[in-house]
Parts: sequence; structure tokens; C-alpha cells
Amino acid sequence: MVQFIPKNLNIVKFVQDHKPVNIQGFKIDKLVHILNLIYLIPANNKSLFIIDGYVPIYSVLLKKKIENYRDYLDYLCQHLILECDGIYIKNTKSKGYRFTAKYIKKTFKKIDISDRSLIKKIKKLRNEKFESLKGYDYLTRWINDGNLQINYKLARDFAFKDFHEKDKYPALRDPDFKNGKIKDHNIQYSSSLLNIERLKHQEFYMSVDGNVHRFHSNLTCMRSIYRNLLTYNGLKLVSVDLKNSQPYLSLLLLDPKFWFFAKNEAVFTKYFEKSSKIEEFINLYSINKSLFLQLFQNSTIYSCIIMCLKSVKMPINTDVSDFVESVSKGVFYELLSKMIKQEMNLSITDRKELKAIVFMVLFTDNRFIGQQDAASKRIFKKLFPNMYKLFALIKKRDKSILPRILQTIESHLILKVIAKRISKERPTLPIFTIHDSIATTVGNEDYIQKVMQEELTKHIGHPPTLSVEYWTPENMKHKTLGRGEVAA
Repeated sequence: MVQFIPKNLNIVKFVQDHKPVNIQGFKIDKLVHILNLIYLIPANNKSLFIIDGYVPIYSVLLKKKIENYRDYLDYLCQHLILECDGIYIKNTKSKGYRFTAKYIKKTFKKIDISDRSLIKKIKKLRNEKFESLKGYDYLTRWINDGNLQINYKLARDFAFKDFHEKDKYPALRDPDFKNGKIKDHNIQYSSSLLNIERLKHQEFYMSVDGNVHRFHSNLTCMRSIYRNLLTYNGLKLVSVDLKNSQPYLSLLLLDPKFWFFAKNEAVFTKYFEKSSKIEEFINLYSINKSLFLQLFQNSTIYSCIIMCLKSVKMPINTDVSDFVESVSKGVFYELLSKMIKQEMNLSITDRKELKAIVFMVLFTDNRFIGQQDAASKRIFKKLFPNMYKLFALIKKRDKSILPRILQTIESHLILKVIAKRISKERPTLPIFTIHDSIATTVGNEDYIQKVMQEELTKHIGHPPTLSVEYWTPENMKHKTLGRGEVAA
């Protein structure tokens, strides 16, 4: 089984020179696997919350493969191959690890492990992920049929230049708008190379998460710019994207019927788990049951939401209709940007930064609104007071419930409704989902738009705004220093 470790690390010689006498049943393959995780974990999740280059390692999963994993991590830290941030927050954050300076700027090399017991455990966990893919063959078939290819040379050349430019000029490094820091260009480089290698060698990563049922694959893991180098059976690809998707999907929450079905599914699931009657109350949007059971733990929440919806529909509450119109027309980000400019005299034009602001506005804890960094949240409340009230009510017990509801709606509509319809109507048409967008071969984008437009309008109750993006090597452009920026 192939694993990856730093190119300048001779692991066999290192172990010979630094004998791990305190590790019971020591196996060099287990050491290699832990080092491999520092590359693999961020490569499999580009949205992973990484601070200062420390990769969080989930100990529960690691323990299933390596019982005494702590001894191995301590050994790697003691001998300055890895360093730990030492920060663990129960149910929130795992301890993070990163390569030390000697190894962090080097690329990786392949190394084979052969320990049968370890390989068996790794494959068992991998097969558990494959179990989540049952019923999604209409998506997986296009990824692993051998026709999805990447321009290997152009991709590696771009990654190499991108890394060295960012290493030389810190001003070129990408901001992480989620945490206000700068993304680690070393991790970006290794993750990009790993994903490029996996596509070249047809090694595919696919799973459906058990939280909000999103479909993850090589395409969702890779940085979006590299998708411009993908082809299917030699044909170029194009994606159809849902603009301001999370605000748009939130329009469904304005429909009292949505909450009626959700409430009844939660109640009937709780008391009639094995009864066929539950089928009569299943929510059209297949929202996961545990999420609503959690939301409705407080029996007053449901009635409060219904009362809130009655008030927001009053004619005097034009902020709701303004919100609906802006998201349906796909200009919500621009409207919020305009208000930020007026209220704060701050110009924000970067779409990724605006998206991060919207996520902060919608998904942070209600109590965050009083913080200095929550100015945009206060602007949203001023602009859309009734929408803010509804969102705050949903997040009253747990701030994660609102984004989880919206992502579950998204995954159901994109995967179970739209993609499935496409697969039935045009079974020979290759499709690839990237959360709120669907990609296909150039020439079929009008059909994809038609299906998305029809199904989203039908289920959400308002027409969406869609955008089309053609994946082509001509889009592969490196960042350059702007006027006034300095190299370091």
C-alpha cells in the first residue's frame, strides 16, 4: 500500500539512528502511516480548519488503526520530525501536527507499507466510507471509469510555480477568510500535488458524510483552479453553479409547510420508528431526523418559528420580500457589499471574501453580534430584521443547526433530485457534483441549467440564478503583486 512521507526523510535510517525503545510492538509502517496523514488529511478536505499549518488528527479514527498511536506521535515530536500545537478542545478541536522546518518545505515521496494488520485496518475504514456510497452509483460511475483525466504536466508545473512564488513573496499567499489568517502555502502545495498524483494514477477518494450527506470526491477536494485541467474522455468540462446558494436555499425556511413536515417527521420518527405510518410524514426534502429531533428538543421552538413566519409575511415587512428578490436574482452578495460600503466605507469586491462574510453573518452564534468583528452581521440585521429574527431563532440552541439544515437541503436537491433526474433522462451523460454545482461535458450545459432551474424553482418556491463556468487551461493564471504590495 502506497503512503507518502517527506522526500528528504530516510525513514529506515532515521529509525536505526533513533531506536524507538519505548514503543511497544513498534512497526516502521505505523510511523510511515502517521506521517502520511499529515499530507492526506488536508488533501481530502480543502475546507479543513487549519491554523498555522497544524493538521488536526482525529484520535478516535487513528486509534482504530494504531492502538498506541500516542507513542508514535510523541516519538516523531521528540525527534523533531513533527511538532504539535498542544491544543485540544473536546468535541471541537483535535490536536494539530505539522512537519518541522527541516521537512515542511520539501515535497513528498512514495513509500510502500506491507504490514498486513495495519493494511487490513486501513482498508476496513476505507470500506466503511465506501458503504456510504451505496445508491450513488449514478455519480461514482463517472469518476472511476478511467475517463476522467488531468493534464499532469501543466498541473504540476502550475503547482510548482504557484508554491515558489508564494514562498518568495508572502503578499501572494491566499487569505483564509474563515479565520482571518493566511493559508499555509506549504499545505496547499503538498495537497495539490497529492490530488494531481491520485488523478493521474486513477486513485479515487469518494464518500458521503453522515452529517449533512454531502458527496465528497477528488473534484471537491482539489483547489478549484486545477479543475480547469480536467477532461472527460478527451472532452472539456463545464460547470453550472447555483449563485449565493446558502441564502437562496434559506428561502425554503420561509414556507410553514417545510416546518410542518419536519416537525411531524421528527415526532413520528421518535415514537413510531418501525411503523409504516412514518412514510406518510416524510419530509419532501429528506432532512435528517436527528437534526430536527435536536432542534425540537425545546417544544416551544416549533411554535415560535411558526409565529415568526406569520409575522414576517405581514405586508409591512418588506425586508423579507427584498431578501427573497436579492437572493433569487443572485445579487445578494452585491447588495450586502453595497451596504457595507455605505455603513463602514469599506469596499469588498473579492467574491471569496464576500462569501466568508455571508457565512459569518448567517452562521455565527447569536451572541457574536455584539463583537467588534460582527459589524457586517449588525448591518444584515438592520437591512433584514425579520430574516435575522428567523435565523436567530433556529440557532437559539445550537449555531450549527442552521448551516446543517441548509447543507442537507442542498445535498438532497443536488444529489437526490437533480443529479438523479439527469441520470434517468440521459443515462449516458457524464455528470460530476461539487456541492452546489454540477459539471458535465461542454455542449450539455443548457440541459443541466434547464433541469436545475426547474427542480430548484419547484422545491424552493422561487427561481434561482445560475452561472456557467467553462473549465479550460486558459483560466490557469498565477496571482501577481498588486500596486503598492511588497515582496515580503
